[in-house]
Amino acid sequence: MFVIFLPMTLIVGQVVPFTNGCPFDGTTLNLSSWLINTSVISESVFTSCNLSYGSVTTLILSYNTIETIAFEAFKEFYNLESLDLSHNLLELVDNNTFRTLRKLKTLDLSYNSLTNITGGTLDNKVYLVSFNVSHNKINHVDSDVFSVDHINIREADFDWNEISTFEPWPYRLPAIDEERHVSIRHNNISRFTNAMNWTYNFELPLRINVYLEYNQLKTFVAPDIRLYDQNLTYSACLTTFLTLALNVSYNPYVCDSRLYFWAFLVRSTFLKWNRVESYRYRCNLPKELEGEDWLHDVPYSSLVTNLTEADGCPSRCFCQIRPYLNHTFVDCSGLGLVKFPSVLPITEYPRLVLNLSNNSIQQLEETNYSNSIVQLYLANNKIQALNESILTLFDNNIYLDLQNNQITTIPKTILRFEYKNVSLGGNPLKCYCEMTWMIDWIKKVVVGANRELSCTEDDTNVHKIIEITPSVLKCTPADWIIIGVVLGVVLLIIVIVGLFFKKCPYETKVILFKIFKIHPGDKYKVDEQVGNIHDIYIVFDEKTIDVLHWVRDTLLAKLRRIKPQYQIFNPHQRVLAGECLLEELAENLEKSRRVIIILSEEIVKNEKREFECDIAEGEYCERALEGKVIYIKFNSKAGKLLLEEPWKTRVSTKKVLSPDDRLFWSKLRYELPRIRNGSSRVHSCREIRIETTTTTGTRM
Repeated sequence: MFVIFLPMTLIVGQVVPFTNGCPFDGTTLNLSSWLINTSVISESVFTSCNLSYGSVTTLILSYNTIETIAFEAFKEFYNLESLDLSHNLLELVDNNTFRTLRKLKTLDLSYNSLTNITGGTLDNKVYLVSFNVSHNKINHVDSDVFSVDHINIREADFDWNEISTFEPWPYRLPAIDEERHVSIRHNNISRFTNAMNWTYNFELPLRINVYLEYNQLKTFVAPDIRLYDQNLTYSACLTTFLTLALNVSYNPYVCDSRLYFWAFLVRSTFLKWNRVESYRYRCNLPKELEGEDWLHDVPYSSLVTNLTEADGCPSRCFCQIRPYLNHTFVDCSGLGLVKFPSVLPITEYPRLVLNLSNNSIQQLEETNYSNSIVQLYLANNKIQALNESILTLFDNNIYLDLQNNQITTIPKTILRFEYKNVSLGGNPLKCYCEMTWMIDWIKKVVVGANRELSCTEDDTNVHKIIEITPSVLKCTPADWIIIGVVLGVVLLIIVIVGLFFKKCPYETKVILFKIFKIHPGDKYKVDEQVGNIHDIYIVFDEKTIDVLHWVRDTLLAKLRRIKPQYQIFNPHQRVLAGECLLEELAENLEKSRRVIIILSEEIVKNEKREFECDIAEGEYCERALEGKVIYIKFNSKAGKLLLEEPWKTRVSTKKVLSPDDRLFWSKLRYELPRIRNGSSRVHSCREIRIETTTTTGTRM
């Protein structure tokens, strides 16, 4: 046997001393290439060496033909610190194989045919520092292969295997101050999973570097990280990812919209310049971006996803997710369509830009995506009329291109949209006397916007709409006709006014007040008080955006144009939060001559507004003050509120105004105070004690 072994030792580049026929130097037993005809390792293999097993700290069994390791084959090597079984034919390692090797620090199982690593493989290996199973056929690693006992592990090598998903088992290693390295390079990992239900703990000082380069990851999205903490916000995913120290560079990425999120987060912070060369995330597809670094260099406009019919894109249309513009783009132009597509793709970007230009569509249609459209292009179609009910389905800020259709009249509903956002040029608009409202609509646009929209009178004369007057359209009749008509109208008005007054006395008084500034009645006692420092106190749900905009842009704008100006108290702007918040609200309510309550669907969920309503209605007062409270029903949804208590009782004897009423502003002006009072305060309620306190330090 000596004659045979000598050349083998020379091949591996070293001369190993022999002890009783085995290559042993006192601590290392080197049987590399020594057992090339042995397929099973058992305790008897080492018997012929006739040595003290307790003195062996390193056992090398590499480059043999070992297929199986018998139970407790190494039980006598109780001081073994390093075991090298690389370059063999092992397909399975039993959980008990290394159980007796409690002092083991290095275990090398590389270059074998192992297919999985079970949870008990490394049991009792509290001193283990290095674990190498690279170059095997491993497709599964049990979630408990590492445990809190493996406090000394610094390196674990799973390179060149067949692992297809990334489970967070590396993070089962206990937290320490030193860094660890778990390498899973050159595998088949294509997605992240969490079947083991591991939960990320922000308090742990995780210092585990996990290397996933050269796998099959084609994308990397925030939900991959949220698998480990469902409470993470999308922006917090980046911080968590950095803490996990995952290196996912050098993978065959498909550079589409899914990668935009990470690119945007990184480029928006100092991380854009942090270790750029170490973290080059390069595109594999599409071909035009191959080799480009999507994390740092690829333009946002290139990180898009083209959708197919399987994704819900209509046949022959072009559909694309454009996260850099925060919308999904659908182009069905020039396809001869006669109606809107029935369905459009549903994506994580629900805002739709829809191009239906150059088709044969004859009318606007209601669809299940109408309120998601932010830009709608319908130029060069066959639309003849605009359905008012359909227009109300679109968002107020939509851009609507209706150029070069067959539209002759424009409904007043178009006022929902700004003129600058609606293109109507190239339509055969007819001039008519009732269209003068369009003049103010067009004039609202900023200087420089196109104001050239025109209409045709009697199919001959063309007028710019912005220049139209009643006389230009000959809307004024001849004098003799006017006189006859006026007399007839006056007589008719007298009859109508009489009937109207009998049937609608309140509306009649409002009209008289509007026209002649005569206030026939309804003089409320609250106006006889002196010392009220506010004319109007406004109660509204500032958390409802539509209500907030209407109060700010419409109601307050109207009230501030009235001369002399009212003293208006808006708690949303003027009350500071704090321990005395409710007392301050109550005090200002008491000092107000009128309280306008804007009723909306969500106001009952706003505790501060509910409190103001209670105070205004006199729940804390000895008696209610007639005329002080003015209710305004913001929309139809608020009507449901009035069918329930306490609102049903509150409004049962009061007038409830609505912005949709034809005489709304006149009625509101009629109900408001007519003159201001002196400075001496007269209280109508006993002192109010508010037990509730608030802790917020922000403005309402």
